[in-house]
Amino acid sequence: MGKAETTTANGPISRNRAISKCYTVTRFTPFAQHWQLFNQGSNSFVFFVANSHTVYKPGAAHKLSIVHVIDRLHTGGAERVLVTLANIFCAKGHTVKVVTITEKGPLAAQLLPGVKLVNLGRTFKYSLVTMQKLMAAVKGFDVVHVHSFYNLRYLWLAKMVFGLQQPVFYHEHLGFRANMQASAWQKYILPKTIFIATTAQINQWAVAEVGMKPERVFTLPNIVLKEEAGTQNRHEVTKNNHRLVLVSNIRVEKNLEFGIKLLQYLNRGEHKNHLTIIGKLSDIPYYERLQKLAEESGMDKNITWVHNADSVQQLLPTFDIGLHTSPSESGPLAVIEYLAQGLPFVTYNTGEVITTIRAELAGCIADTFNPNEWELKIEQLQAESQPLLKLQLQTAFEKHFSAKAYYEQCMVIYNAR
Repeated sequence: MGKAETTTANGPISRNRAISKCYTVTRFTPFAQHWQLFNQGSNSFVFFVANSHTVYKPGAAHKLSIVHVIDRLHTGGAERVLVTLANIFCAKGHTVKVVTITEKGPLAAQLLPGVKLVNLGRTFKYSLVTMQKLMAAVKGFDVVHVHSFYNLRYLWLAKMVFGLQQPVFYHEHLGFRANMQASAWQKYILPKTIFIATTAQINQWAVAEVGMKPERVFTLPNIVLKEEAGTQNRHEVTKNNHRLVLVSNIRVEKNLEFGIKLLQYLNRGEHKNHLTIIGKLSDIPYYERLQKLAEESGMDKNITWVHNADSVQQLLPTFDIGLHTSPSESGPLAVIEYLAQGLPFVTYNTGEVITTIRAELAGCIADTFNPNEWELKIEQLQAESQPLLKLQLQTAFEKHFSAKAYYEQCMVIYNAR
């Protein structure tokens, strides 16, 4: 067996750890912002995280190899989860590959250097050449992990033509899937996979609607990795001048018009609250409707739009309150980012993340879209001791959404193959 010696700020910790390969040293600061390679010789692998480092020495035990399949790594919830998974497993010494079917996408830059990225560059959906390349790219891996159903359907077509023996894990990211009727394709393909649901509702859908065996269905709530976002830069806050932030892709399902209407409600009288909306511009007609609503409500001067933020968490310390307005989510990932940075927030009651934290953070969760309820919660949060509230939020993040807990949950699922 290989031996892992871990040194932290509190002293050395030793435990047995075996890996199948020897890697170059990698230095990690959260969410793959900065990685540097160090050569520690041919018999060691050093993994640095914040103020700790682990030295891995090669052993005989085999670590699972994982290949992820997705169409492209654009900015979105499924894509961010894939990057998080790939980076966590790479850091743990696993061989990890990511296969993009159409194009790499901007989030590819956030993969660790140890993650191999293969882009197939598909231009014609039913190209047999591309299907053959896809099968060649995933063969030989212990785990084939596919994200989003249209990608699974494509892989399955390629599998039927060219063959694939490895078990396929399917990751369902759409929260509203639980409210839909299963298609014939889903009823045919999904029972042949190991199903990963992001919420208990999707888990139940796979069993009741698709007809999957419960022992082949698992729930894995989403996480994001915490980033070091620097010192706080919050201003003197009164109830008249909150700096609000809403992190969400610009899509009609996200109910962003409520954020604008809430701002108008908060700004009645002499109040001068400001709202920043951070998210990818996914739906131009919807964005134009939102801009028109902002103008008609007189809020256009009080709203800032940010569409191409490389790191949302780096921006969060400059705000006072986070908002999340979507009525249906599997995560939501934005709330985990608020928790990671200790940013007080108000969110609608939806998603597995909210179910997880509700008992501890009920004051952050709204049960209606009544703006009066949201205003009261904002005022209550701002009335609390901000250092203590930040500590409470970050403690909840470490308890429920740490990389260690996520890795262990994934290993249980992968070992069910």
